[in-house]
Amino acid sequence: MRSVGKTDVLARRQEHERTGPDPGPVRSLPWFREEPSRFPGIETLWRTRLREWEGEVSDWNRGVIEEFRANEGKVKAFARQPLLLLTHTGARTGTRRTNPLAYFRDGDRYVVVASKGGAPTNPDWYHNLLANPKASIEVGVEELDVIADPASADEREGLWNMITERNPAFKEYEAKTTRTIPLVILTPARDEAS
Repeated sequence: MRSVGKTDVLARRQEHERTGPDPGPVRSLPWFREEPSRFPGIETLWRTRLREWEGEVSDWNRGVIEEFRANEGKVKAFARQPLLLLTHTGARTGTRRTNPLAYFRDGDRYVVVASKGGAPTNPDWYHNLLANPKASIEVGVEELDVIADPASADEREGLWNMITERNPAFKEYEAKTTRTIPLVILTPARDEAS
């Protein structure tokens, strides 16, 4: 193993300071450090892994969306859990995005869970819906315009019990995180012509 001299460390730090942080999607994350790191090699590796993960999730979602649309809303990987496609508008970019999400019915409303698999942060689609509550969903072959509202604390309690009873995986996601997992209620928009 080669020992790293003081000049090697200084040279790497100067190179990092000269080139600056990599301008990838990571820069938009609130916990990303803008100042030079004491460990630039580790942060570069971390940013690379994060981009790979984002790409994998994106590819996986794309495959689910294609299968959903080709099979009238049915996806083999979710045989026991109904899915919908949520199309929403980006809070900062205004770009329309589509995400496949598990849903639960509550009367004529659709309830989606911002679990992100138990991650410490809420999913991007949740933030987008808070900024732009008008969205659309695809359920089976039907397309609906909806209005998104986060469930109130009282409403959430009853809905959360129903959700975890129907799909215990959400209880596992809750155990993985310290945040309260938000529930979003998607209510079909009333046709103004009626």
